[in-house]
Amino acid sequence: MKNKKRYYLLLVSAVLSIIGIFSAGMAFAGCNGLDWTIRKYHYEARVIINESEECSIGRYHLIIKTPGGKISNFTSQRDGWIQRIWLEPLGKTTTPSVIVWLQNVGSGSYGIVNVYTPASGQANTYTLLKMASLPSTVKGYEGHDEYTVTDGTIYRAFPRYKSTDPNGCPSGGQALFKYDLQNNQWIEQ
Repeated sequence: MKNKKRYYLLLVSAVLSIIGIFSAGMAFAGCNGLDWTIRKYHYEARVIINESEECSIGRYHLIIKTPGGKISNFTSQRDGWIQRIWLEPLGKTTTPSVIVWLQNVGSGSYGIVNVYTPASGQANTYTLLKMASLPSTVKGYEGHDEYTVTDGTIYRAFPRYKSTDPNGCPSGGQALFKYDLQNNQWIEQ
């Protein structure tokens, strides 16, 4: 049963990533910048990478607009390219967070998510959440991350490498983690 759930979440992640790329209003050509806007729950999130930026390293700009017209602006460093953005409530909240998935362009394709959450006590204002790394006890991690957001939870999957595996040939199965927002940690599923 546990393996079926993992397989299902990985499959859903892959399908949603492909759908998101083709249907979320994304416009970019190679390294000629990016301008991606999503609208949901009467909120808007727009991610911009300027045309002058390098493909793999640089900055991105995020603009979040709330139903009341309040705008939060962020400029964040990036190592890699933006794979997907979500506008979803996380945990037990009803106000959506903005989740930005970046993937570096090296052979490990290491992924990271930046999460912009509603600021507590400040209506219609957002803040960048400092997310924890994977626990140091995780074995076999060599990148190739895949992220998805389902039912208010961020999931992270990656292949496990054994010490003798060459890059690109993992033989240790799949790992699946979910992010615990309350305790600020990744928990293996």
